[in-house]
Amino acid sequence: ADSAVKAQILAAMERFLINKGASIPFMNNSGAAVYSDRVTLRTTDFVPLMGWGALYATLGDNDPVTGNPYRNFTTGNPVTLNHLQYADSIESDIMTLTELALFSIEFNENFDGYVMVPSAATELAQPVLWDETLGEWVVIQDFDTQVDTAFSWRITIRDDLKFVDKNGNVLKDIDANDFMYSYRMALDPVQANRRANLFYSASGIPIKGAEDYFNQRDAAGDRNIPAQGRYDGDYATKSWDTVGIHQIDDYSWVFELTTAFQQWDVLYNTSGFVFAPVYEPLFEAGFDADRKVTNYGSNVDRYASSGPYRLTYWENQVEIRYAKNDHFVYADGVHEYVPSRITTAIVRDANAAIELFENGELDVVTIPATHYDQYRNHEGLKKSPGATAFRFSVN
Repeated sequence: ADSAVKAQILAAMERFLINKGASIPFMNNSGAAVYSDRVTLRTTDFVPLMGWGALYATLGDNDPVTGNPYRNFTTGNPVTLNHLQYADSIESDIMTLTELALFSIEFNENFDGYVMVPSAATELAQPVLWDETLGEWVVIQDFDTQVDTAFSWRITIRDDLKFVDKNGNVLKDIDANDFMYSYRMALDPVQANRRANLFYSASGIPIKGAEDYFNQRDAAGDRNIPAQGRYDGDYATKSWDTVGIHQIDDYSWVFELTTAFQQWDVLYNTSGFVFAPVYEPLFEAGFDADRKVTNYGSNVDRYASSGPYRLTYWENQVEIRYAKNDHFVYADGVHEYVPSRITTAIVRDANAAIELFENGELDVVTIPATHYDQYRNHEGLKKSPGATAFRFSVN
């Protein structure tokens, strides 16, 4: 349904709850930000999922040679850019810029809504079935993507994807083998990666056999299983062959799920950087003796970028810098980010960020309630409606 119909449905549901005395809404988590006069936004209205789209804005003196950067801030210091282990939104914000995505939610042509488009993929995920006679996966015909569901989905990627280092040098052309290595590492029982659950739960995609493979133990009940997932002993073994990720060729594979999904759910749940590949040489070189921990993503030299920006500088508690990745190719329908460079200051709190903004050192700052009156008439003020309503429950 379109947004107007959804709003009517949600309003009716809320009114029902209020009338029944179930709960009373009293506040939502809306926010406000102020942009400097360097930033001219492409949209006059907040767009759900997309926000204000500052990285698509017209940016004053954005010189591609001198690289006068877009200057934002974060209040915390990232710990790791290993996207299989990342912990918080600070790390997520970085990797959204520096890592590719199979699919991407982007502004529409008018910047008043959003669309789902293939990014690293050549097309949207296709529903498939295994044909025993042909011995191959075949696309399900007459599939209605609005209502139909399927257990298996084929992903096909482009042949122009690259890993680059901090200087923009190409490290490797990316193909399906890089994704297969990353998915195998994500579910490696030894590493116990924090984001492994996105490969077997409904919050990601429930891949057949993935949870059993990830949770296997040795005879002593420990995770000290060889990383290839095969081990000896008088207890159950789970090989990688039991996991429902099937490589077809150098540019395609199939996700086989335990639950039938609609196309949108597959696209949305695999659109993040968690389903992007890690760079195998650096990932392998960073392992400790037991292969339980890798230092991949621990600093700018232990990391490879594959997204629209490359990470160029990372000084803990001080600053993070990015430059456009010249080897990143935008898919059709995906708008290109404007800033040639971005700097992210790491500051202790919102008040320190406001001071930097007032000194002309930031192009955007979030406004806490304590400073709202000061900025309520500022030309650059933009309000973001809340996505969560806080309510009083009544018995």
